[in-house]
Amino acid sequence: MPRLGLFNTASKFRSRKPKRLLFAHFTSDTASFTGNLTNANVSASGGSLLVIPSAGDGYAHRTLTVEASTKYHIRIKKVVSTASTGKLTLTVGTSAGATDLLSLLTPDNQYYSGSFTTGGSTTTVHIGLMVEVSSQICYWDDLLVETWD
Repeated sequence: MPRLGLFNTASKFRSRKPKRLLFAHFTSDTASFTGNLTNANVSASGGSLLVIPSAGDGYAHRTLTVEASTKYHIRIKKVVSTASTGKLTLTVGTSAGATDLLSLLTPDNQYYSGSFTTGGSTTTVHIGLMVEVSSQICYWDDLLVETWD
């Protein structure tokens, strides 16, 4: 039976499930990040993605094909880090290193979680994992990107 809304129009409940666009569990596959580095070394270690800055701010980037004008949810797990709070960042942008769609500083807990919306012509985004201090490291795991509406 349709429900009546504020304007006495019939509407239906949507029961859409989020569409998983990417789930990366870094047991050995780091290829999507290794070709897109800025001042960082990346390797698979213990089932996680290890990011080690080689000078200053170190970034591991990965590109992802998305749909234009769509809202996405992103989550990643910080497994272990020697960097202090505020020295790790998850970014999403329209170019490598950009933060125009999302920038999340390190929370005290182990998960980063946020959402971003692509523009009308945006079909590629760049996910960045940044460690800000060259003497620090971070292990990341379970990168999830899914539609969010």
